Amino acid sequence: MDRKRDPKPITRCGCMAAFGMKYDQKSNEWKTVEFASDHNHELASVSDVQFLCSHRKVGESDKAQVQALRSVGVKTSQILDHLESLSKQLVKLGMTQPAAEAS
Repeated sequence: MDRKRDPKPITRCGCMAAFGMKYDQKSNEWKTVEFASDHNHELASVSDVQFLCSHRKVGESDKAQVQALRSVGVKTSQILDHLESLSKQLVKLGMTQPAAEAS
């Protein structure tokens, strides 16, 4: 039985671009084994890169806050609403998330 899921049609476009790496234990180094830069779509602009799944990260302070809220029984949907409201407050202050964490 083949359990592999079909790719999502909206997010997959058959792009043949690829970057593959392999760890070489003898030399203790990572080596490039495949590189194909042939894209069949436009690349994300610099201002849109932050919205790509591969570039989304959850900061340590957010993780700690989520764990604290979960430990006292706050529902996941309420936690997400809270984090979203904090994010909107940062935008109103003219701050980005990394700038806010640094201050």
